[in-house]
Amino acid sequence: MNARTAFLLTLLAVPCGAAPPDVELAIDATQAQRGLLSSEMSLPVSAGDRYFWHPNWAPGVTGPTEQVSNLVGLVFEDEFGQPLRWRRDPTRANLFCVSVPDGVARLTVKLKYVMNQPARLSSSVDCYGTPDLLVINFNACLLYPDCDAPARLSYRTRVSLPDGFQHGCALTAKQGPEGVLDFGAVGLAELIDSPLAAGRFARELTTAGPGAPDARFFLLGESPECLSISPDRERQLSRILPEATRLFGSAPFTEYTFLILCTNDLPRFGLEHRGCSLMVLRPDALQDDQVYSYRGAYLLPHELAHAWCGKHRTPRGMQSDNFHTPVDTELLWVYEGLTQYLMQLIAVRSGQVDADYHLGYLADRVAEQARRDGRAWRSLADTAVAARTLRGQDAQWRGLRRAQDYYDEGALFWLRVDCLLRASSDGRASLDEFCREFFHAEAGATPTGFDVDEIVTTLDSLSPGDWRGLIERLIYQPRDTLDLEVLQLAGYRLAEGDRRPACLDAYEKVWGFATAESSIGLVADKRGEIRRVVEGAAAAAAGLTDRADIVAVNGRAFSRSRLRAAVEASEPDRPIELIVRQDGRVHTCTLPYNGGPRYPILERRDETPDRLRAILRPLPATPPARLPVAEETKPRARSAS
Repeated sequence: MNARTAFLLTLLAVPCGAAPPDVELAIDATQAQRGLLSSEMSLPVSAGDRYFWHPNWAPGVTGPTEQVSNLVGLVFEDEFGQPLRWRRDPTRANLFCVSVPDGVARLTVKLKYVMNQPARLSSSVDCYGTPDLLVINFNACLLYPDCDAPARLSYRTRVSLPDGFQHGCALTAKQGPEGVLDFGAVGLAELIDSPLAAGRFARELTTAGPGAPDARFFLLGESPECLSISPDRERQLSRILPEATRLFGSAPFTEYTFLILCTNDLPRFGLEHRGCSLMVLRPDALQDDQVYSYRGAYLLPHELAHAWCGKHRTPRGMQSDNFHTPVDTELLWVYEGLTQYLMQLIAVRSGQVDADYHLGYLADRVAEQARRDGRAWRSLADTAVAARTLRGQDAQWRGLRRAQDYYDEGALFWLRVDCLLRASSDGRASLDEFCREFFHAEAGATPTGFDVDEIVTTLDSLSPGDWRGLIERLIYQPRDTLDLEVLQLAGYRLAEGDRRPACLDAYEKVWGFATAESSIGLVADKRGEIRRVVEGAAAAAAGLTDRADIVAVNGRAFSRSRLRAAVEASEPDRPIELIVRQDGRVHTCTLPYNGGPRYPILERRDETPDRLRAILRPLPATPPARLPVAEETKPRARSAS
């Protein structure tokens, strides 16, 4: 009998029909402002070598988080308080073995976790503490036994918060003695999927829409001012979940919680969970219209849509009953790409942004994807398979390396699918019907997996066509150029104009960059450091590279406004002159550019119906029932092309 089986038998050595014993978990976050969590676990055990994992593959993260580097102060004790010897696995740093002597029936595990030090892939599933804010992702501060089905384990969880902190979490907690939160017995998978956010300054909004579950917005800020939002913003927020529910036709939850932290003290991120989402935005993210329109207006719908696409339905390769086995991320072009597309629909349909703003946003995203020359050597599917190598990478040569293109190019693929369904069925079928069929859910339904075969079958039921061939051509094969025919199907084409789109002003305000990709071919931050150079454009022709510093523009100290003014004033006899510092050397670059300001736009094609605006129109309050699609939506011609 191996150690894993022996340990599982220990857990299951209870009367017939009874659940395995709970693991007792107590987390002390009262020292979070000093950047340290303390955690203590207690569980039944039998003699022998017993193995414990620290989670390394957290749901929603497409690679190993390597958070074990922040695990400190690890101690194993028997029920008498005597320390037990342990050792780390020499090839798996997050696996620990403790030698349990005869006569020991219960094990205590004590550890501390260093907060505020995320690894490259762990930002969204890590722990953070400041004098005013707290984030606990439970995967960071627990261990679980090496057994055949750790998802069957139940953790009876208690959390001690700093004085004066209010908390938000998708899990329900009772207030125990001395303010300790008692979450009761929670399955390990649900516990890890339910982050806790708390703070000194908090506000809660609850909204209910017709035919939709309740939405709870738990807002935390670094100051009370961060939480003051207008009635118009409240109305905007209240429309997100009802619009998403109309799109999908049902919901896998009875209530959904948005955990939103507005601060400059934590890294910015957003991560999906089945009954909630956790995100960190700027302090003014819910107040400033420009900032909200570029970030929050899209991020909230994105993370919400994952409750269906990614959580309720998960690519089979990404399903796992533990948190240490690597997962297969090949279908991220669905998990993230389809979610990125549905995000746009929900954002516009629910009034977070208007259609004109979104057309500028989409043009910018398409233009950026069109610059990816790495598409010629690696497919979109390959970026998904290798996702763990792409997030957090340096921007230098990003076009050749490719980035997480399964988001935006994946979204373009699903726009093509939507347009093909509409075109081939005279508007009777669309991706809305696909979502109602494919993601249909009742509250509390067990999550299920999917594969490409089921996607093809569902699409075929809506409109027969060579969907598999389309997927193979656009997802699994390298291509010389981006598929821009999708814009023609939508009724547009990618062009350039000299009018600056509103989304670009918002982008520069959110990220602090100066963008001139469509003109001289570079992006610089507010200090003048070049963040991105476009191959084939004037900046690359002049020899500029990422990480070089622009010291001066046309003889004057660098500023974003001066760089923009130089582009706007460019003429054949007035080239743009930059003084650049690079690798310890200072030199002057003359950019061979005289085209003035250029920005990507979507230009209307009158010969094709405007399917894009039709797609972006809000759905009726009562969406149509799932179609009997086998015959009703059968097209006159094959649709996928």
